[in-house]
Amino acid sequence: MMIKNQKILVIRFSSIGDIILTTPVVRALKQNNYTIHFLTKFENISTIKNNIFIDKIYVINQSIFEIINDLKNEKYELIVDLHNNIRSNILRIILNTKTLKIRKNNLNKFLYINFGINLLKNQHIVDRNLSTISSLINYKSDNNGLDFFIDSKISKNYILDDTYIVWSLAGSHQNKKLNFNIINEVLSEIKIPVVFIGGQDDFNLADKLLKSNSKTLYNFCGKTTLDESALIINNSVLLLSNDTGMMHIGSALKKPIISFWGCTKPSLGFYPYKTDNFSQLIISKKYNRPCSRHGQRCRGKNKCILSITSDEILNKIELFFNKKSF
Repeated sequence: MMIKNQKILVIRFSSIGDIILTTPVVRALKQNNYTIHFLTKFENISTIKNNIFIDKIYVINQSIFEIINDLKNEKYELIVDLHNNIRSNILRIILNTKTLKIRKNNLNKFLYINFGINLLKNQHIVDRNLSTISSLINYKSDNNGLDFFIDSKISKNYILDDTYIVWSLAGSHQNKKLNFNIINEVLSEIKIPVVFIGGQDDFNLADKLLKSNSKTLYNFCGKTTLDESALIINNSVLLLSNDTGMMHIGSALKKPIISFWGCTKPSLGFYPYKTDNFSQLIISKKYNRPCSRHGQRCRGKNKCILSITSDEILNKIELFFNKKSF
């Protein structure tokens, strides 16, 4: 008999992309009639605040002790720890509750990055997240991929009448970002409008690209909320993205995606999920293994991402518009 209404706390503190990659776990648990609470950092609440499968969200700013008494009072039957770091370990000890925690495979990642010994078996992080709850529910993939729910009340100021491409310039490290010259070469050949999204740090690059082109370009970097950026992606025909959270939002919204991989590699398991029919990966050929887990270090001194050529990108764009799918 299915257990109903047991209360579970799911933990994932950061980042935007990583939190979105937990959403199939949340959905699977909710579909098995569990009550789902989610703990994350305040800065990431917009990633899940509209998620229909989450019953309650707890957030912290700096410390778990900000909300520890509230969590104690919830008397959870189970904790599903999808972060498994020092902070979440301390929290689990304090709450003294039965726990399922993700296996992070840090040793295997170390061997792969540093010695090229790949024991990761190309397993996607979503499947690893789901394996965390395999002892709890008999889960069979519903093939619905990731979830991101756009707030229906957000401003419509960024809705465009044109058919357009979105180019996400964001990236947690410079080694994950294409530079001005490559992007500018691509823009010179694109015949439809392009909308740039990203953070405030990406504004100047987008502004420089606008000033260097006579094409129809829009710079929304640093101007939009996460929901507004998602709406812009949702109304586009194609998303171009570095390995970043916007790529996973595009995946959740089932948009065609062309993603760029420099120091990070899809073989670490963070490529667009359940997008086999509309996702293309452009992978740097500089090295056949990742330089670092998150792109913070590059063996080629930033040459990995820069080895991706404008011709490679244009060929994938042309393929999309010729076939309307990949």
